[in-house]
Amino acid sequence: MNALIAFSAEDGRLDDPNLRVRMKPAAGGDFTGALDSADVVFADGSRNAEVSFRVKLDAFLPWSPEDPNLYVAELMLCDGETPVHGWTERFGVRKIEVRGKRFFLNDKPHFIRGYGDDFVYPLTISSPASKEEHLKHLKNARAAGFNYVRLHTHCEVPDFFEAADEAGIMIQPELPYYDDYPVEAFAFDPARDLAEPYLHYRRYVSFTTMSTGNEGLLGSPLDRELYKLAKRLDPSRLAIHQDGNLNTAENSDFRNGPITVWEPGNFKCDAPFVAHECLNLCVKQDPRLELRFNGAWMPPVSMAKRESWLSAAGLDRRWGDACQHAQHVLQRIYQKHGLEAARMDPLCGGYSFWTIVDVVVKQSDTYSAQGLFNPFWEVKD
Repeated sequence: MNALIAFSAEDGRLDDPNLRVRMKPAAGGDFTGALDSADVVFADGSRNAEVSFRVKLDAFLPWSPEDPNLYVAELMLCDGETPVHGWTERFGVRKIEVRGKRFFLNDKPHFIRGYGDDFVYPLTISSPASKEEHLKHLKNARAAGFNYVRLHTHCEVPDFFEAADEAGIMIQPELPYYDDYPVEAFAFDPARDLAEPYLHYRRYVSFTTMSTGNEGLLGSPLDRELYKLAKRLDPSRLAIHQDGNLNTAENSDFRNGPITVWEPGNFKCDAPFVAHECLNLCVKQDPRLELRFNGAWMPPVSMAKRESWLSAAGLDRRWGDACQHAQHVLQRIYQKHGLEAARMDPLCGGYSFWTIVDVVVKQSDTYSAQGLFNPFWEVKD
């Protein structure tokens, strides 16, 4: 356990500072075991000190998607025997690593069943600051068989990570870079940007992998230096340069594989690979969802628009509903076939299914719908 103790004024200096900690499972129960403690020693003239010591977890329970075990640590700063300050921290313990051409989680081979998340919030525009809302979505993802999420060129709010810790979903946040340019109007400084998630999100056990962007290269030797920086900041997490096809042994822990269905065993790789934006098959957005939109997002396609298309073709609404349903059935068959092909390939380390919900991107005179669920996390008919 590591803690930083600091004070801002000399009258805050304690005579006999010591730090005490005790643990318990987050699921409930009493604090167990002895109360561990360590003296807090400030160097001459210093107003901050780091304290590190080992705390034994009785009945050790590692975190995994199948068993998202969490603990609560209660820390007390004391002056002698008098408590003067406290802090409670929830955490989990897991080990994710690459061995040869396989992923291992807690010393067992692990297959990544991931999905893509493109920051789709039609009712709120931005990500809601609600652990409950994110937990509802992530539990749906777990029920669908997923254990990992790639956050396409973004990082989520802390509430999302809190929910993922509980739901058992591993997270791959990404820096907002496409190739070597930022997706927003900010200065190009990937070293600065890389340090921020490690600093602010390190408490979340679901934070498993860090990516510096999407489908490109920030430049060389910058890519190699960023990988070294990631490993210095936190060697316990996986790192990938950018999710795409330019990852090497010098800038990433693993590689990415095909988008479309491939013959098992045909994709050769020097490390475990995760199929990149796998099975990205778009159909047309369903206009029957029109009334679900509340004005934060406007309906991408209206029923009136679809009626005009049908009328021009000499068809009625029944044909429109039948064609929409047929699109969804075709999409499901293709997606299932592709996931099974990936799962049956002994050389494949996982997939990043594209995407969990419809991203709603404009394509010609309509909008695409490639998600497993519609934009509201509902099963398509």
